[in-house]
Amino acid sequence: MAISVTMYTNARFDPFNINNTLANLISISSVNVCLCQCYNNSICLTANYFFANQTCSLYSAQLSGGWLRVVPTSTNAQVLSFSSTVSNITTITTTTTTTRTTTTTTTTNNNSSHAMANSAG
Repeated sequence: MAISVTMYTNARFDPFNINNTLANLISISSVNVCLCQCYNNSICLTANYFFANQTCSLYSAQLSGGWLRVVPTSTNAQVLSFSSTVSNITTITTTTTTTRTTTTTTTTNNNSSHAMANSAG
């Protein structure tokens, strides 16, 4: 099984329904750790990562369930969007660019319960 992760730079996600907010995590050291936090939550579909204050917000809504907002580059934020729930996925590979959205697929191995994320940009 493969799953896609799309990363949007200079953006943030706001769900239509506030009840889709799963967690607001602080002291998250990188976007990769945020990605893994979403992976470890079986109903997480979208996450915001704010680099400046190292905050990761997790949501149970897909992008169609909210607003994808452009933010100033000084905000330094990124949206992570999974195409479906991420349970049973063990490797997530992502690629980002600042000029367009790039979607990549992941590889799976159902014998492990940990996620690994790599980011290139």
